[in-house]
This record gives sequence, C-alpha cells and structure tokens, in this order.
Amino acid sequence: MYDPAVLAAQAAASRRAVVEAVIAARLQRMAGRWFTPEHMWVAVDGETATVGITDYATGMLMDILYVSLPEAGTTVAAGEICGEVEASRAVSAIYAPVDGTVIEANGCLDAEPDLVNDDPYGAGWMFRLAVGPDAEVSLRPGLLSPGEYEEFTRKDG
Repeated sequence: MYDPAVLAAQAAASRRAVVEAVIAARLQRMAGRWFTPEHMWVAVDGETATVGITDYATGMLMDILYVSLPEAGTTVAAGEICGEVEASRAVSAIYAPVDGTVIEANGCLDAEPDLVNDDPYGAGWMFRLAVGPDAEVSLRPGLLSPGEYEEFTRKDG
C-alpha cells in the first residue's frame, strides 16, 4: 500500500520546502540592509543610517528587558561598543556598524524594549546616524549582504 521510502522522501521534500520558504521570507525582511558578524544591521537612506539588532540576535537573547542607547550628538566608530541590550538570557553589547554621529535614539524602546523582539527591522530600530554624503556602507570591510549574513548565521548557529 504505502511505501515507507516514498513517504520518507515526501516528508523530506516537504521539510526542505518549508525551510526554503522561511529563509526566503527572512531574506525579504532583511532586504536593503547590511549586517555585521555581531548581529547588527544598518540601512542607509541618503546621509542617514538606521541601526538595529537582527532577528537572529533577538532569538538568541530571548525577551529584551532593557536597551541602553547612545545619545544624540555621540560620535561612534564602526565596530565600537555604543550601548547594550539586557535580555532574559544575557546582557549583550550594541556595536556601531558604521562611523557616524547619533542623530536620534528610538525613545519608544525606553517604555517598550520588547519592540526589538517583535519587530527588529521596523519599530524595534535602535538609533540613527548621520553618515555623510560619501557613505559607501557596502564597501566597509566586515559588512555582510543579507545572503552572506544568512549563510553566516547557519554556520554560527
């Protein structure tokens, strides 16, 4: 009646299709951003860069309880620690993915730090930087494209 080998092959194909769909959806959410090995993301629009932590990082940290962000006017350098995230599992540093001057911190995170968990690429952004007209973020050594970051997290996790 039912061939166990055929059923096993169908189940494996179904699992692969689900995994591929999840990866495709994740890559779509990550589009337009660059990533660091420290699990930060940056999206540049003109002379402004918006910074946050990735959904991979929020999954590892679990419930975000508190976020300490750099204040407006603070100059940060790529790779430099500029804040921290306190979560149910650990306290983790926030690293600047690019050089710039902080022009805004996400004040909503003071009252609702869980926005980082709920929407890390949207309402859970952390701070914005003035990066200047010549910001060539894609050329900064160490920044990863969405596909490269996906591959990195598969190896890291």
